[in-house]
Amino acid sequence: MSGWDGFLADYHARHPAVTEDLLRPMRGPGGAQPYEWLCQGVDVDAPDARVWDLACGSAPVADVVGTARYAGVDVSTAELAVARARRPGVRVSHGDALTVDPPGRPSAVTVAMALMLLPLDDALSRAAALLGPGAPLQAIVPTREHGAGTGYGELLDLLGQQGRGYRQPLEPAALAAACARHGLVLRDDEVAVFRRPVPVADVDLVVRSFYVRHPDGPGPEAARAWLAERAERPGYELDYPLRRVRMVRAGG
Repeated sequence: MSGWDGFLADYHARHPAVTEDLLRPMRGPGGAQPYEWLCQGVDVDAPDARVWDLACGSAPVADVVGTARYAGVDVSTAELAVARARRPGVRVSHGDALTVDPPGRPSAVTVAMALMLLPLDDALSRAAALLGPGAPLQAIVPTREHGAGTGYGELLDLLGQQGRGYRQPLEPAALAAACARHGLVLRDDEVAVFRRPVPVADVDLVVRSFYVRHPDGPGPEAARAWLAERAERPGYELDYPLRRVRMVRAGG
């Protein structure tokens, strides 16, 4: 593999659960952590509730919706090994998130920190095919367009990533148009700032979570130095914006 596919395969093989470990200590609106925020509005109490988590990584969404209602899929064997170790009994499948079938029809589909890396039309088409009318597709993604004035934005600058999007830019109008093409309705698209304590021991974790293709260059060194200096301050928290998009299958 080459390009983004090769980079992502190698990155997650070397750093499994890096996304979960980055996000779990964060708190945002109403004190919610990012995976709780992702799942807000998903009804997990209905008798037939089943959540299908695309590109599930180490499966942290299972902690929010409940293992009995959860199933996920990911292409990384390293990530899935962590999922099974941290969450014994969790149902996760290895393979392409856009072709592996879920165990039964899901009542909701989630995508945590991966929609910007998947082929957008394929991902939306797949989710729409799996969901019944009115059922939700919900995703959270990092947003490099809303970092101004935050520690996250400062790290982007130091890493040379400011203004560089991910594989799928997810520009709002384009996302709404893609939803319409695939029988989905974009219900809301919002950004919230989360705060993450950064002890000195987590400095490298935070910096390497930015998907920098050349992690040993001067940018990452400067970012680690900047964050390490702040991590020495009592009570320091990194402000980190996240974007949430919530869609539903048309016809509900």
